Amino acid sequence: MIRLRPITLAVLLSISTSAHADCDEPSQRADLALGVERATQAFRQLDRAGFAQARDTLQAQIPCLAEPLQPGDAASIHGLMALSAFLDKDDGRSVASLSAAVRSQPDFALPADLFPDGHPLRLHLQVARSLQPGNLRPLPQPPTGAVSVDGAPATGAPGDRPSVLQWTEDKLEVRDTAYLGVGDPMPAWGPMPSPSSTEPRHPWRLVAATGGAAALAGGMVALAGSRHGRFLDSGTPYAELPGLQRQANGLTIAAGVSGAAALGFGAAAVVRW
Repeated sequence: MIRLRPITLAVLLSISTSAHADCDEPSQRADLALGVERATQAFRQLDRAGFAQARDTLQAQIPCLAEPLQPGDAASIHGLMALSAFLDKDDGRSVASLSAAVRSQPDFALPADLFPDGHPLRLHLQVARSLQPGNLRPLPQPPTGAVSVDGAPATGAPGDRPSVLQWTEDKLEVRDTAYLGVGDPMPAWGPMPSPSSTEPRHPWRLVAATGGAAALAGGMVALAGSRHGRFLDSGTPYAELPGLQRQANGLTIAAGVSGAAALGFGAAAVVRW
C-alpha cells in the first residue's frame, strides 16, 4: 500500500507557482537541439571551452523548457552528458549517460566520423547497450498533472542512470523540468510516496550500484578480450596493433576499477540489508 505524506495547501501553492521562477524566458525543444549541435561541433573542433559553454547553456535551458520533452530530446541530452563525462575521464558516468540515451531512444548512435570503430566512447556505448535495467526510484506526486521520465510516461525514475523529469498538466502545459543525475535528490514537486510499515526498506541504491558496476566490469572484460584477440590475430594490419594494445590495456584497467567498486557496493549492501 502506498501512502502520501501529509502536505498543506500552502505548500502545494508554493510548489506550483515556483516552477520557471528563475527563467528570464522560456526555452524550446529547438533550443536544446541547437545546444547539443553547438556542443558537438565544439567537441569536433577540440574546443573544450566552447564545449563547456554550450553544455552549461543547455543545462540552464532544461528547467526553462516550455514544451513537453520527447524521448529523442532526452537521448540527445544524455548523449551530450556522455561526451562531457568522457572529457572528464569519468568512464562510469559516460556509460551511465549512454545507457540513458539508448533506453530513451533504442536506435541512438554516435557520429561515425567523429567516433570511429575502436574509439573509447564507442566501446562505452557497447557496454551501455549490454546493461540490464536497474531499480526504479519513486517519483514525486505533484498536486495536479503528472511526471514523465525522459519524455515518456513512467511509474518511476531509473536509479542506475541519469534521467530528465518533467511535470506537465494535461500533457501540454509544462510546469517544470529537471535533469536528475544518479543519486541526485528528486525535485520538490510534491510529496514522495511513503512505503507502508510492512514493506522492507532495502538499500536499493547500493544494490543498483553493485549491479551496474558489475555489469560494467563484465562488459569491459569482454571488450578487452575482443581487442586482445584482434591484436594476436595474424591477419590484423600492423598499423592497428598499437591502438588495439592501448584499448585492451585501458579496458582491463577500467574493468578492475569497476570490479572493485562492485565489491565495495555489494559489501555495503549486505551490511545494510
